[in-house]
Amino acid sequence: MEIKIKMHSLLEDELKPDLRLIKNAIAQIKFENAEVDKNKLAIVIANAEEIDTLKDKIIFLNREIKAACGDERKALVEKRKEYKEEIANLLDSALLNLNEVGGGDYNHYNFDMHYNRVIAGLMGSTCYMQDTFDQLREKGIDDILAIAQIVEQNGHHSTYDHANLTLELSGIPKALAMILNNEKQYSTSEKSARYTIMDKVEPKQLELYNKWYEILKNEIAFKYGKMGGYFDKNRIGKLAQENARYMISVFTPTNLVYTTSIRQFNYLCHWFEDVINDPCANDFYNGVRSEMLDFVNFFKEHDLYSEYLQDGKNRKLSLFGPGILEEFVKSPIYAFQYDETLAAFAQSHRHKSTRYRIVERSLYDNRFYMLPILKNDNKRLKMWYEDISCVKDYLPQGKLVSVVETGELETFRMKAMERVCLRAQKEVRDLTQHYCGVIADTLGKEIQVIDEKLKFAHRNAELIDIKNGTLEYKAYFDRLSKGARCKNGFKCHESCGVRVGPELTSEV
Repeated sequence: MEIKIKMHSLLEDELKPDLRLIKNAIAQIKFENAEVDKNKLAIVIANAEEIDTLKDKIIFLNREIKAACGDERKALVEKRKEYKEEIANLLDSALLNLNEVGGGDYNHYNFDMHYNRVIAGLMGSTCYMQDTFDQLREKGIDDILAIAQIVEQNGHHSTYDHANLTLELSGIPKALAMILNNEKQYSTSEKSARYTIMDKVEPKQLELYNKWYEILKNEIAFKYGKMGGYFDKNRIGKLAQENARYMISVFTPTNLVYTTSIRQFNYLCHWFEDVINDPCANDFYNGVRSEMLDFVNFFKEHDLYSEYLQDGKNRKLSLFGPGILEEFVKSPIYAFQYDETLAAFAQSHRHKSTRYRIVERSLYDNRFYMLPILKNDNKRLKMWYEDISCVKDYLPQGKLVSVVETGELETFRMKAMERVCLRAQKEVRDLTQHYCGVIADTLGKEIQVIDEKLKFAHRNAELIDIKNGTLEYKAYFDRLSKGARCKNGFKCHESCGVRVGPELTSEV
């Protein structure tokens, strides 16, 4: 797996150069043996050394201030203020002379933990701001870093969410992409196994992928090719790819661009370390243990790792968890448990407003998805099962796992408006539409309960509001359980142009 920094938040216009940047510039000039004004450089070096001396004095003063009281404490605080003003003047002098020296970059902050601490401290200073934002930006970097240290070490990490980092992850196992995508706080763009040919695959899996790609391309063309519209030659090939990928491992490498905050990246590093150090990690996690280590080491090597920036709520990676005793719908919330493939799960959990987890024990069941398009062809169904069973030790993406989905009816409505469509993955589409029916039926029973209560409190405005809202949801989900979104108020930008689209009766 190869990791590269693609881009990051740039807030440098808000920041003054600090002593660290000045020292870096001095080191750069000395290393390059640049032709510069040696006298001016000597002044810069002397300024830097004097600033270091004053900082040491402030550290000593801070200890004395803690122990002092009354007039003595006031005098010490005043002395500290004088030291800080002297540091500010020396810093200005160093920058002025460094500008005249020529050479060396003293304005550019590297995107490392020092930079992120400056940003977090500046944002954290807002919480204690007594002046304007313009005045806040004039604060000394040392004062800003002092606040950053407080929030970092005391667990108030939200100020570290202001700076974002985008990574290019080449050759990342699909499984690790799923782990990252289940943590919700991110933006991602990933190579699609639905729309691109998968070629970096283990030989046995590649053989089966190619075999079933050809079989399914011909089968889809035979059943739907004459319809035209959505089922043109290009789409038939894409649908064949989508279904052939059930044969390839969830550890198959893919490419991913992933963006989140420096805090979340550090939380991920610490959660990965929990897995790396866990001798009882499951087969899914064990399959990406080395890539998790690469991920953590990348952040350490690029000075983007903080020992203190770790979750303080005793959370772990969220991909796996327990099942539920029973499904329920109780307006406005729901919880379902169902079987779906690893490939479908990777699609489903991208709806970040809804929570998903895999029931861990289901990893060890030998159950696989049977393609609906093969349902009347016993010979090919048997061949499909035998082939996918041959690669079961690789955790093929067609493996069925138990999944728990929880959320609110409104988030399910948003999901349904995306997935109850011919263009959606067949498996996800079918599951979503099925649960639209489950929700509609359950809400119908809930309305009966409300009606019983209204017999004894027929003027209860709150109950009437609840009933009206429930009726609205029931009607909506009832319609989606019987047809595609385009039959239920959604305006398609491009019609599929086939009868099986609005009816959702296609087998792919």
